[in-house]
Amino acid sequence: MVLGLGCDIVEIERVAGVFTSDRKLARIFTDSEIELARTDSSLAGRFAAKEAFLKALGTGKQGVQLKEIEVLRDISGKPYINGERLKQVLDRVFGRPVRISVTISHNRKDAMSVVIIEGD
Repeated sequence: MVLGLGCDIVEIERVAGVFTSDRKLARIFTDSEIELARTDSSLAGRFAAKEAFLKALGTGKQGVQLKEIEVLRDISGKPYINGERLKQVLDRVFGRPVRISVTISHNRKDAMSVVIIEGD
């Protein structure tokens, strides 16, 4: 059963303009995310996924820091949100085990993401 659905789209150039220093990057992204995001479009996609997750969660930014939402990729390159980092938040909001699905896409100008949170 779908418990939450979120979507976000961002301008790649705008995101790149905001995160112009290592210090600014470190406020929002984990070291692993920064290492994986080698291009502006990849960074923007991860940012869109974080925002989409917040929308799917349905609580806004209350009780969740963007840095806690870690967007990684598996060995095949598929993006995923590290649910272990969010276990307390997910337990508080949903009170049961959940699965998080995420997709990220981009073109030359924009990056977008959709997040679905499901439970049994």
